[in-house]
Amino acid sequence: MTIMLLTFEQFAEVPSKMHVFYRAAFEVLAREHDSTKGSYKRPLNTGLAIDDFIVYFAELCFRSYKDERFELTTDEFTSYFSILNARVTANDKKTTARDFLDDLCSNLCLMHLEGERYHFTHGSFQEYFCALFLSKQKDKFITKLIDFFEEPNRRMYISDTFNMLYDMITGKVEEFIFLPYLTSYNKK
Repeated sequence: MTIMLLTFEQFAEVPSKMHVFYRAAFEVLAREHDSTKGSYKRPLNTGLAIDDFIVYFAELCFRSYKDERFELTTDEFTSYFSILNARVTANDKKTTARDFLDDLCSNLCLMHLEGERYHFTHGSFQEYFCALFLSKQKDKFITKLIDFFEEPNRRMYISDTFNMLYDMITGKVEEFIFLPYLTSYNKK
């Protein structure tokens, strides 16, 4: 509720597209959250630029979502963090999983610790960042998403990931997911 109120206060509206709302909510958490505290600016422990932070977090959300992991132990989080392609590509050897997790929990409020597991503040943040990650992939990767979204286990729970992805890259989803799926279905 607090995230919604902060977002509404900042933008004076609630966007009609979910992915636009989540992008705005993240902007509020990342850039505006401390603005009410005068000159206080909460530094990120990782020292990452916010755009790089988003790239890392989006990939982490995709990987955990793909594995249907909606809460993570410290070891699981560290394991996901250690295999981020974005980190490897950036040749980032200084950012630690601990600092990244601290930023997610303490500075950006996207995750929180409950018992011995880290949870997304709201599951829809994981879905949004997963969709964001997928929207940035090459066309041949997007073509493979038919199987990803059609997997029987994945259909067992309601998720807005596909809907947000469709809103983000409508043309690519139609060309590289719907059209091949319908063509394959029609041949059967």
